[in-house]
Amino acid sequence: MKGDKTVYTTINNNEKECLTVLISGNAAGVIAPPMILFRYKQLPAEICKNIPSHWGVGCSETGWMTCETFYSYITNIFYPWLKQQNITLPIILFVDGHSSHMSLHFSNVCQQSGIILVSLYPNSTHITQPMDVAIFRTLKTGLKKSVFSWRLENQSGFLTRVDCAPLLKSTIKSRITPEILQNGF
Repeated sequence: MKGDKTVYTTINNNEKECLTVLISGNAAGVIAPPMILFRYKQLPAEICKNIPSHWGVGCSETGWMTCETFYSYITNIFYPWLKQQNITLPIILFVDGHSSHMSLHFSNVCQQSGIILVSLYPNSTHITQPMDVAIFRTLKTGLKKSVFSWRLENQSGFLTRVDCAPLLKSTIKSRITPEILQNGF
């Protein structure tokens, strides 16, 4: 509040920006490589160099998930990861029923790849989806604390897009355990 004597942090309105992060995991407690989406037409090299090499990175006009970016994640990151991990196909992939996750082309590719799509009812994922139930709240809480700590350590106070992936990586590593993910299922 204005005039308060105990201000812990201040945020400039133009400093705030949202990113889309796609995270998937399984009942065995294993998290697949995430994907971060940025609001760019072409991603700057300085951001790319800070993103772990096995993660996905994408761009969209709004920074939100689209059919194209979701398709790119599944075909370029998720499916190769399944093969690398020697996960027996077919698998069941639960998606939240959002329009960005469903297209005929995507459905056909999944069918050919041994990925069985199950679309959950819209607006019910906070109850029925293991990732919402177990992971996202824990991750958001941890990320909020990580950002606060980062701001204390970095006097500039401005968390940039360049800093996001390393901060997210350390938060995932420290906060998301196999047991938490298993409990969600």
